[in-house]
Amino acid sequence: MKRIINLEFYRAFRSIGFRLSVLCGMIVSFLDFCTFYKSFGMFSEDKVIAQAWIGLDYQFAYNSLFYLLMPLFASFAYSGSYFEDMRGGYIKCLIVKVSRKQYFSAKYIVSFITGAIAIAIPLVMNLMMSMAFFSTRLPEKLQFMHGGANTDIKLFSNIFNTNTIVYCILFIVIDMVFAGCIAVFSICIADFTDNMFSTVTIPFSLTIISSVIFGDLEYLEKTESNLAIIKMINPVQDVVTSKTVIIIVPVLMILISFIWVYVKQRRKDII
Repeated sequence: MKRIINLEFYRAFRSIGFRLSVLCGMIVSFLDFCTFYKSFGMFSEDKVIAQAWIGLDYQFAYNSLFYLLMPLFASFAYSGSYFEDMRGGYIKCLIVKVSRKQYFSAKYIVSFITGAIAIAIPLVMNLMMSMAFFSTRLPEKLQFMHGGANTDIKLFSNIFNTNTIVYCILFIVIDMVFAGCIAVFSICIADFTDNMFSTVTIPFSLTIISSVIFGDLEYLEKTESNLAIIKMINPVQDVVTSKTVIIIVPVLMILISFIWVYVKQRRKDII
């Protein structure tokens, strides 16, 4: 099992998809920091990390752009490799040497982790740059009226108002979990697609559609519960998400994908 996992990690970190996902995420992250610094760098003493970090920087479009593209970054990192293995016949050669259970387990684990890493690197990079140039003091509510957990009804408001860095790290971890879930969901639908493009973009499309449906203001007013993933993973928290929802959604995604892996590894045909 260890050998096949190491092999999958070797393939993942050397793949064009992973490198391109990380690079694109870093470009968005870097552009956000440069734009913020160019606009407010001369007033750096008045600005804090809670305003500069891309996860909380609602003043420019890069926050929305990053979280809009996050499902695509996560899926493109390595999830398409399963489709390539099937179409190229590589999976048949590999299963001669390892068991089906080992192959699918390794593919699941590595896809989850690489998807999470592809999202974590740009967020951590931006946070480190923000920490280098801006104050770590707590944000004042009058300075931060629009986003973040500055009210008691928001997630982790007590953490946001006592230690902003911990709040940022906590949301990075949450984003990594969701990114991993989206990545393994991509390999689950590979059996039902005709090309790799569909394999990596369908989860992105489903995320957008769900956000349009569940992020609608009328729906939020009726249900008083946010189920839009894009809004759920965004630390700005322009809508309220309950702790129960943010736990149940990734658990369900992991459960569904785990069932797929269990069923797939017990089937006898590999096509």
